[in-house]
This record gives sequence, C-alpha cells and structure tokens, in this order.
Amino acid sequence: MAPTSLEAWKSFFEWGGVGLLALTFVFGAGALIVNSRMAAIQGEKIRQFEKDLTSAKTELGAQQTRAATAERSLLELKERIKPRHLTDQQSVDFIDALKAVPRGKIKIGYTAGAGDEGFLFMQQLLPLFEKAGWEAPKITSETTSHLEVQVTGIAVMVPGPPGSDPRKTAPPLLKLTPTELAIQKAFLAVGMNVQFQNWFPDKPEELVIGSKPIPATN
Repeated sequence: MAPTSLEAWKSFFEWGGVGLLALTFVFGAGALIVNSRMAAIQGEKIRQFEKDLTSAKTELGAQQTRAATAERSLLELKERIKPRHLTDQQSVDFIDALKAVPRGKIKIGYTAGAGDEGFLFMQQLLPLFEKAGWEAPKITSETTSHLEVQVTGIAVMVPGPPGSDPRKTAPPLLKLTPTELAIQKAFLAVGMNVQFQNWFPDKPEELVIGSKPIPATN
C-alpha cells in the first residue's frame, strides 16, 4: 500500500476516534442529563404521593372523629329517651333492700310532668313494695297524680314540722327515718338516687316518681 493511502487511513481512523470520543461524551452527558431529569420527576411524584397520602390520612382521621362523635351523640340520645326499667335482678335487689323495714308504709304518686314514662315506671314499682311486705298502693288507681309538684328523678315528700310551709324555704332534713332510709337504699341498689323534699305538715309521707333525669354527658 502506498504511503499516501496509509496516511489517509491513519487520518481517517484518528478523526474517527475523535468523533467516537465526542459521541461518547455527548451520549454520556445526555444520559446523565436525562437520568437527572427523570430522578427529579420521580422525586416530585414521590413527594406528591406522600402529600396526598398525608392528606388522605388527615381526612380519614377527621371522618373517623366525626363518626365517633355522631355515634356518641346517638347513644346519648338513646339513653335520654330510653324508659326507666328494672331488670329481674334489680327487682330482687330492690325488694331485698325494702325488707329492712318489714312493714313499711308509704304512699306513692307521680308528677304530671313525668308523662307516660314516669307513670309506667311507677306501675313497675307497685308490686315490688307489695312483695317486700309494705303497706303501699297495689294498683294505679290508688296512686296520686301530682300537678302541683315538680320532681326530676325520684323524691320522697317528707311532712314538715307543724306550721311549716314547703313553698317557702324550709330547714334541711337532718335525719332520715327507717322508712326513708330503706327507700333510699332500695333505689341506690338499682343505681338511682332519691331526693327528699319538704312537704305540707298535714300530708302523709309519699314517694313521688318525677320525670327522667337527663344523663350527664362528658
């Protein structure tokens, strides 16, 4: 091969090498740029996903809180409107507490403000006093419907001293009688409180069923 031809081939390969080197650089730089851009896009997608996930968790938490609040409100409403009623075991506990005074005597009534719920609860109590051996009304026609008395829950109307007027401020009751204590313990045995109110001196001692108290809420 002639020297000129060899020099030509030498120049061709040298320039080809330079070209290949340049292409390698270009493709390498391009790959780096593309990879960097793709990494930036991937990173942005990940950050957006994490942001959306956080928002979804926050919204879910808010929904769960609202659901729990609604459920609690519903339970409170059901408790407020649920009629008072003693279970079989509570009835036994009630009778046992009354038997502390074997021949107790008490009148029983209800307030007009108690409505049907108070009347029906009083009906349930009547046979319990009879089973405990107490002298008390046996049927509803023997009970008293009070228009003049306002009672929330359950009260025992206690006659005041001669000359006293329950419509005015009366001295507090300092000592409960055995009958009053037995009634108090009977209702406590079924988870109910009893209040004692001063009554007219000429009126007999009386158990009065008032309107159902509104349960306390947190």
